[in-house]
Amino acid sequence: MKKYIYTIAFLGIIIALISFSAHSLLNQKAKSGRFIFDNNSPIYFGIFPFLEKEILSDGLNPLMKYLSKHLKRRVELRFANDYFSLEEMAVRKKIHFFWFNPRSGYKNSRVSFVPFCRPVSASGKHYRGCVIVRKDSGINSVSELSGKSFAYIDRYSNSGFYYPNLLFAKMGIDPINFFGSVKFAGNHDKCFAGVLNREYDAGVVTDMLFQNSVSPHSTDTASLKIIATTASITLDPFAAAADTDKEIIEMVKNLLLNPQYYDESGPAFASLLSIFEIKGFQEYE
Repeated sequence: MKKYIYTIAFLGIIIALISFSAHSLLNQKAKSGRFIFDNNSPIYFGIFPFLEKEILSDGLNPLMKYLSKHLKRRVELRFANDYFSLEEMAVRKKIHFFWFNPRSGYKNSRVSFVPFCRPVSASGKHYRGCVIVRKDSGINSVSELSGKSFAYIDRYSNSGFYYPNLLFAKMGIDPINFFGSVKFAGNHDKCFAGVLNREYDAGVVTDMLFQNSVSPHSTDTASLKIIATTASITLDPFAAAADTDKEIIEMVKNLLLNPQYYDESGPAFASLLSIFEIKGFQEYE
């Protein structure tokens, strides 16, 4: 009987040691900070839904398909709730590539990243934030928004928070004390709709919504007017987590910079142009 008990105890110790070793090995791999690719593992492209997810999917899924074909592994979109959670996904190694906001990234980032190319819009490299109101509101200038409700997009958004506040600062406006209330709409489409539906007296959105049919509310632009615009903003780059395999980064970069040499680039870039007015990419400077 004692021999039987000793045998069971010995086996228990062996199992515990194996479990501990396996756990330690997993922790070491996690801490090594390197993505390991195989033929079956997807590559994830993270994005903050600055527009509705359906619109972003329509614009970016053909690009994901194009990359998948030439990388010979699935490339899939992963949506973050906001810029902070996009960063969190990169920290937790849930995404390999992302359309990243350089302002928040360089100053506050908790993850190392490598910007490798920048989208080029059909009208140049820049866009702006637009302060909008309803045409029938009787409001014609930012100074007339005192005591009114105002909507930003996200605290880490360039066109939806940072640059508008630079504009307000030049006007001597402190948003907290100037506006009657301040809200965060979450994305540009929701802010647009909120002003249109009188949820907010005014808001700030990207000028992209007034340049093409990207927004489901684009037919309603006639009911709104722009009363102020921010300074020009450089388009956010495509970036990779710094510990992503360098060969994969170079392959993606080449596919984006030189689409004329690859099959199926036509549909991918046609979608980028029609949804985002992106005509191509250039080397990141």
